[in-house]
Amino acid sequence: CQAWGVDLAVHRLALARREDPALALVAADARRLPFADQSLDGILAECSLSLIGYSGPTLAECRRVLRPGGRLAITDLYSRAQPGADAAGAVAGCLGGMVTREAMLAALAAAGLRLQRWEDHSERLRAFVAQLIFAGGGAQAFWACDGAEGAAALRARRPGYCLAVAARPGPESPT
Repeated sequence: CQAWGVDLAVHRLALARREDPALALVAADARRLPFADQSLDGILAECSLSLIGYSGPTLAECRRVLRPGGRLAITDLYSRAQPGADAAGAVAGCLGGMVTREAMLAALAAAGLRLQRWEDHSERLRAFVAQLIFAGGGAQAFWACDGAEGAAALRARRPGYCLAVAARPGPESPT
């Protein structure tokens, strides 16, 4: 398969090019992908939609570039609990962009993508954070939540990690 690395941050692409100059990398915004309509068989969004957002324009752009039957595979953090209004803005970064399973599935459906698979892998997230702590990295740096208010907001969301696979309807995608 032909794989492309897409990132808006040019400095991250430069780091990747230093590791392997042959990588196919492109600087682009997820809301304006530089690919032709219906030109891709698949998209992997690894821990990116919680940063970019499960917005209509981003998912609509994914649908646009996927061929009929093409799949969007999402591996990302998600909120296993509906946070209260007071917790909504207290967490930054990808944790602040976590959505519930229901909100994620609704956004996919609104973009015209059909869910084919959902898997909860929250145990892997817990193992990763535990390894980070034991390696001396500290969970505080990973979670990036400041103070008691941020920690409480994070606990209220009950972070999880998931795999979701959705397809653009077409002849190759099962119903």
